[in-house]
Amino acid sequence: MTERELKYMIDGGEAFALCLSKIEALCGAGAVRLQTNYYYDTPKRELHKAGVTLRVRQNHDRMQGQIKRHDRGLTGNSEESYFSVSELPKNIMFEGKKTKMLGSLTTQRHCFEWRGCEIDVDANQYLGNTDYELEIEYPAGDRAAATEFATYLRSLIPMTPSRGGKYSRFLSALRRCSGLSINVRCEEVKGEAVTGDRPASSDIDMTGDRPASAGGGVAYSFEDSESEELK
Repeated sequence: MTERELKYMIDGGEAFALCLSKIEALCGAGAVRLQTNYYYDTPKRELHKAGVTLRVRQNHDRMQGQIKRHDRGLTGNSEESYFSVSELPKNIMFEGKKTKMLGSLTTQRHCFEWRGCEIDVDANQYLGNTDYELEIEYPAGDRAAATEFATYLRSLIPMTPSRGGKYSRFLSALRRCSGLSINVRCEEVKGEAVTGDRPASSDIDMTGDRPASAGGGVAYSFEDSESEELK
């Protein structure tokens, strides 16, 4: 399935609230849903470098595996395909590569319809960060309607075209967390004081929230445990 959409980052919580009010005035009340994306990649982030997002999306108690292949910004389009899961896996074998769950991003999504376009206004939380996003998905041939809608909103609300998707922003936050963890441990090795009570380093998980029930028993190419670290 080809996904055609325009994406914008909304500048803060106040702008997010204003965006919602303006869209509701045009489209009426929208639906609200909560969804969590669990991201998978290799240690060298080979999928991300190839323009692929591998994720399991959870809506309430329903899960679905998703593969999203991006065109690297040439048209803003992407190709999506899906696979079945029954439980959340820790590892997924994808095109001969062993991937590991890196963490999660949770979205409160407000959904609207306007002239054949799907309008999604998202509040995203991941690794201690919150950001806000507008996505306008349009069917083939209706880019003009999506652009018209975006132009109207941008005249009222501070927002900028998105230069990357949710997974790119998640990875940037993950790198910052990993760098912070390394710096703290270096200070400890040098004998410098570190304020605050912290668990032993072996107990620190900088990869995001993981449900305790993550495991195998699923369709597709999954592994039940992490008995062998990724190389």
